[in-house]
Amino acid sequence: MVKLFIASLAISLAAFKPAPKFHVLVLASRASDHQKMIAAARPFFEQLAATNNLELDFSDDTSLINPANLSRYQVFVMLHLAPFDMSASQQSALQQFVESGKGWVGIHAAGLTGKSFLGPNSKAQYWQWFENLMGDITYSPHPAFQQATLVIEDPRHPATLHLPARMQVPDEWYEFNKSPRDKVHVLASVDESSYHQNKPMGDHPIIWTNERYRRMIYIGIGHDPILLKDTNYATLLRDAILWAGSGTPPPIPTKGGKITYEKPLPSTPPRSGIDSFKINPGYDIRFTWTISNNTLQLNNFFEKPLKPGTTNDWSKIEYRWFDFRRGHPWSPEDSILFSELDRNARNYTPPIATTSASPRFRVLAIYENGGHHIEYSRRAKTWLNQLAADSNFAIDYSTHADTMTEALLKNYQLIIQLDFAPYGWKPETQTAFKKYIEEGRGGWIGFHHATLLGEFDNFPMWPWFSDFMGGIRWKNYIARFASATVHIEDHSHPVLKGIPDTFTIKKEEWYTYDKSPRPNVHVLANVDESSYRPDTTIKMGDHPVIWTNEKMPARNIYIFMGHSPILFDDPVYCKLFSNAIFWAAATKPAARSTANPAAYSAATPQ
Repeated sequence: MVKLFIASLAISLAAFKPAPKFHVLVLASRASDHQKMIAAARPFFEQLAATNNLELDFSDDTSLINPANLSRYQVFVMLHLAPFDMSASQQSALQQFVESGKGWVGIHAAGLTGKSFLGPNSKAQYWQWFENLMGDITYSPHPAFQQATLVIEDPRHPATLHLPARMQVPDEWYEFNKSPRDKVHVLASVDESSYHQNKPMGDHPIIWTNERYRRMIYIGIGHDPILLKDTNYATLLRDAILWAGSGTPPPIPTKGGKITYEKPLPSTPPRSGIDSFKINPGYDIRFTWTISNNTLQLNNFFEKPLKPGTTNDWSKIEYRWFDFRRGHPWSPEDSILFSELDRNARNYTPPIATTSASPRFRVLAIYENGGHHIEYSRRAKTWLNQLAADSNFAIDYSTHADTMTEALLKNYQLIIQLDFAPYGWKPETQTAFKKYIEEGRGGWIGFHHATLLGEFDNFPMWPWFSDFMGGIRWKNYIARFASATVHIEDHSHPVLKGIPDTFTIKKEEWYTYDKSPRPNVHVLANVDESSYRPDTTIKMGDHPVIWTNEKMPARNIYIFMGHSPILFDDPVYCKLFSNAIFWAAATKPAARSTANPAAYSAATPQ
């Protein structure tokens, strides 16, 4: 009989190409109820391994469940072995194995969860983690062995991909205290109308995965060796093991807790930038690249889903990666996401440096990729890109303060803070930025949100930045927006060259502060609060809106106006912006920028 089912299995599986080799441990129960199944299962699994290019060990020795031994395997098959048959140290070793992201296939009696198995006088600690792994269910007595209809609910999952929609299966049909459906991803259920239940569940899943763990699958059927002769059941076990074994995390390298890719390059001049690539299944990945000492380094990775209805927020990829490696993926797509990230990062080539004309200077523009100011930032990017192309300077963009490391900032002669708030920055970023300003390593231009100083989003105020901005704290704003007239105070300053004595801003939300920054900064312009249309009671009295802190070695200028994209339809505003760039970067503006500032006012949103 054994020879017959082995031959049948070999024929049924021969058409499938061998999977890449990985190691599987099948650990079987010693319980007398399952000895017939275990005896038949050994040659079955050995043939399955030979046919599919697997390295397989088959045993009933639970002492093999220890961290050192389990490290040799990618998949653990728990064949009728009940969780209460393991010691506490063995349970811990298996939990560590599963949480590390490796594959687990539980068959039939592996689902015997519940404190009832400990016995009334047991002093052993109940393995609650395993109950949670199974979807927070406990086993209840099963009905008599009988045939019933198995219904495939997810025909696209790799484990059930090759099964018919409905199939007749003989088994004991384990029942549980409740359906695990709200905690697991159900692959198949049993039609309770097709057999005599012990205690009807109503909703009766029997094969499922728990997506909190990357490669976990429970198969509730499998009591009798007759199933091993069933081509469909053989296919189910094969596909479940192959799927569980394909979950090994890609070899993503880390350095100092950050995902970091490095590779040598032929003799290449130092340079750096910020780049991105889109990957399936629908994610945008952004990162910093640096070439130094003929080595290309990629780090500071951020991810954002591109699916409709998802957030525009960027997240550090490390958060998602660490959860994925611990067996707690954010999404079933995470395995593909990280495999694609690894492939793209290893194949990444930085942009070719232009040799015909080196850029006059390099600019890093940081902006918030979301919220009320995104349309301003999008319009600003279009305008800045055109100005950079016409005036031969280079500009890179970032949407997160973490990208501003000391090493990265060495590559830039100017930082533009486009509506980016000065809170929530990590200490390393604060230190790098502070050094950049205090040591005069480059220039700085801040707009609008850069003076959002105070306690926001559960972050404390950054005192140094408040001092940098004149010792102020944000107080209020004109929520309805208003037009107003700006008055120039220092016509001699280079940033105000070619700017009229007064000009009108058509739409702005006009921040107020706890006090005027005037005693601590050099004010270049103020807003006439009597000119607000519509008028408002939210006023400061002395209300500077453009200023520079001359105590700092870095050339710096703050320009309050920066909320609405219509500002780029105003040639005066565009002239003010371009003047600020060339002054803060300590270079002379290109002829076109001086002669025709209005040329940059026709930019359209991206």
